[in-house]
Amino acid sequence: MARRAPRKAVNGADFLTAAKAAGRREKIDIEGVEFDAYARTMSAAEHRRLGEASLKPGGKPGNRADYDDDALTQYVIAACVVDAEGARLIPEGREAELEDLPSQVRAALQKAVLRVNGMDAGDAKDDGGDKEPAGNV
Repeated sequence: MARRAPRKAVNGADFLTAAKAAGRREKIDIEGVEFDAYARTMSAAEHRRLGEASLKPGGKPGNRADYDDDALTQYVIAACVVDAEGARLIPEGREAELEDLPSQVRAALQKAVLRVNGMDAGDAKDDGGDKEPAGNV
């Protein structure tokens, strides 16, 4: 039986282009903030960088106690809060400024980002285990 050549384009887009567009995005409603913000799924590269972003200085990769949960959460929020075109609204290097936001704004961002990425709030917290953060599995 002859094998068919793989399809190289669908509606003018190659597979990788189509796959990149498959990520979820949903509008974030933040009371008192007149700005359109969306939560999107992380890319595979961002997902891999979770461990680096949250490892404490001098920490050992794989040792759960050596990860900073606040840094992990800041990284995920910053990477996944975007505008309508998908551009980051929180530039790299400014993740720590999330701590200066009103608590209800930060909570709305965190809840939306974790939901879109299939994580619940418990996944980003210490579960007492000896492993890397849940998003880095």
